[in-house]
Amino acid sequence: MVLLNPRPPWCAAGVPPAASALSGDALFLLAGVCLAGFLLWRTASRRNGRIRRIRETLEDMSHGLLRSRVYDSSPDEIGELARAVNALGTFVEEQIDHSCNESRKLGSIIDGMIEGVLAVSGTDKLLLLNAAAERMLGLRSEAVAGCYFWQVLRIPAVLELVEFCRTREAPMTREITLASPGQRDRILEVHASKLEFEGSTRPGAVLVLHDISTLRRLETARKDFVANASHELKTPLMALRGFLETIRTDGDMPEETRNRFLERMSGNCDRLDALVDSLLQLTRMESPEAQGPFRPVDFGKVAEESHRGFREEAEKKGIDLELMIPPGDLEIPGDEEALRCMLDNLLSNAVRYTDPGGWVRLSASEEGDFLTVTVEDSGIGIPPEHLPRIFERFFRVDPARSRGLGGSGLGLSIVKHVADLHGGTVDCESRPGEGSRFLVRLPRTSGRNRTASDCVQPKRPEM
Repeated sequence: MVLLNPRPPWCAAGVPPAASALSGDALFLLAGVCLAGFLLWRTASRRNGRIRRIRETLEDMSHGLLRSRVYDSSPDEIGELARAVNALGTFVEEQIDHSCNESRKLGSIIDGMIEGVLAVSGTDKLLLLNAAAERMLGLRSEAVAGCYFWQVLRIPAVLELVEFCRTREAPMTREITLASPGQRDRILEVHASKLEFEGSTRPGAVLVLHDISTLRRLETARKDFVANASHELKTPLMALRGFLETIRTDGDMPEETRNRFLERMSGNCDRLDALVDSLLQLTRMESPEAQGPFRPVDFGKVAEESHRGFREEAEKKGIDLELMIPPGDLEIPGDEEALRCMLDNLLSNAVRYTDPGGWVRLSASEEGDFLTVTVEDSGIGIPPEHLPRIFERFFRVDPARSRGLGGSGLGLSIVKHVADLHGGTVDCESRPGEGSRFLVRLPRTSGRNRTASDCVQPKRPEM
């Protein structure tokens, strides 16, 4: 049986053809929108991640991590921004390294200065204190870091100078004396100037400290030397003038008196000659010519010549003058004339201050790389309180007796100069009434550039 007008298949589902086609397009459209959204989200996420890395890198740099970098080689604007950030970091790092190097260089220069440098801020904080200032003021850098200057500087003169210089436009200079218990006072020359800070209403201060203690001691020594030399020269000159005036005006003077005056005049002339000769010896040893290269010197021969020169004087006083030189080579590098002068002064003092019937002994011995020279006597000795000063110029234990015996007060000073010139040491042991022992240690090798601290002190025998 054939049915008329059959229904199409789609009529059974109840969906018209146009509606079915529209449903397929919507699905495609929705899928496209989702895909586009996903791609936009993916692109935005990557872009945000790149920007976040740039921000994190900048934050690291702001916290001091200047080596932090953005690794982005894209050719777009964000890539260019990343490269600009990296270039900025490199530039800042180079500038900071340069500033640190300059700061370290400046710090090394300031710490290497012999002058002390101290800087104070407008709020009284210590900004700078170099090593020289620490030594001069007796401070430690770890104890003063970040402190107020008046907390660590307990020196009223320095505190007053800091406050006073803040009110003055021109720099100022003052001398300050620092007392050191058990040591010599330290004299500082302080140059102070105002230190301006931008945005600060109160200025700071900069102090430059010069230790002039040695200079002042040398000036005092020079003045004492001139005064002592003038006095030593004036005394025999006044005596000579008095004798000459007396002889000239007294025509009836007895021959015996005239001869006595002439004899005393001759003694004063000898005294003047010895003083001038000693001064010339000191001048020669302090001159640059005395620092020239040394030559080998036979010390045994020099000792024999000095001993021979005082033998007659010792016999006249009834003094037993001994010479104890070991056989063999006693050659040392040195200045022969200066060494002879040293021995002459030691023997002269020993014979001069030893009473008749006593003894004087000159001996030498080898101790490793050193030659030890000893001059000892049974004389009047030296009180212990005078031993630290016996090598000073014009120092005398008993001025009246020294002048009476013809001493110039320069002999032991010359001995000290000769020992120092040869890189050696000199020491003295003495007891009043029991005699004295002078020990000189001279290096067997070149003494150039050798200081007294380099020489080990000898073991001294008991007196």
